Amino acid sequence: MRFTSLILALFSVQLWAASPTDGLKLTWSDEFDGSNLDLTKWEYVGNTSRVTVSGGILKIAITDGGKGYGWQG
Repeated sequence: MRFTSLILALFSVQLWAASPTDGLKLTWSDEFDGSNLDLTKWEYVGNTSRVTVSGGILKIAITDGGKGYGWQG
């Protein structure tokens, strides 16, 4: 009985989920392809060793005591 209730609840949540709004469109994205930051889309000011790109993910390392800011984009 609990399993059936759980399954029913999960399907109900899916029905309540909001559908994408019509009229919205993506105007810009960056998938972070490659192994370096695309400097035509991003500018970094500061210690560039804190920035890595791997597997489509941009990683920004922030360390205590340093200036971890400087992003403009």
